[in-house]
Amino acid sequence: MESLSTFWLSVLLFGLILVSAFFSSTETSMMAINRYRLKALSATNKNAKRTEHLLKDTDHLIGTILLGNNFVNIFASSIATILAIKLWGEDSIVLASLTLTFVILVFAETTPKTFAAK
Repeated sequence: MESLSTFWLSVLLFGLILVSAFFSSTETSMMAINRYRLKALSATNKNAKRTEHLLKDTDHLIGTILLGNNFVNIFASSIATILAIKLWGEDSIVLASLTLTFVILVFAETTPKTFAAK
């Protein structure tokens, strides 16, 4: 990771935040979906049939989504720490952690779940 430029670390961090937002919105949308409408759509729509199959084991589905989201968030935290050290030195680790916590809560958790619930 030390050989990556700050630009690529920033791009990677941004991508990880987007993936985290995807996992968060997926979790909410899968639980908020209308099962009766999904059942009706699954007769003619291949994607609806796939979604219906995923929802047959909600514990496994939620576990997989949460595992993926946690993995991405931990990786993003590591990248943010490396990026902060490269840009501002060793003293910026706490600042990076606090900033990333705010960014993840707002842009990768709350906002995607709000949009997914609608």
